[in-house]
Amino acid sequence: MVDVSQLSEQDGFVRIVGFGGLIAQFLGLAVIFLGVAHEFIVKLLRRRPFVLAFGHGRRGDGQEQRRHK
Repeated sequence: MVDVSQLSEQDGFVRIVGFGGLIAQFLGLAVIFLGVAHEFIVKLLRRRPFVLAFGHGRRGDGQEQRRHK
């Protein structure tokens, strides 16, 4: 016979482990996504070095316009 108290404790432990597994999966996907994005960004910067000079996107354009004005 299995005690109900042992069952409930195991059930709670399984829920915690399951939640931790979801977090681990999410972090793993985030790391993979960042790795792929980093490779993509590095390739873009190698192809287009002038992106570094003008900054990133609209922020760089806004800063350049302020300097010219």
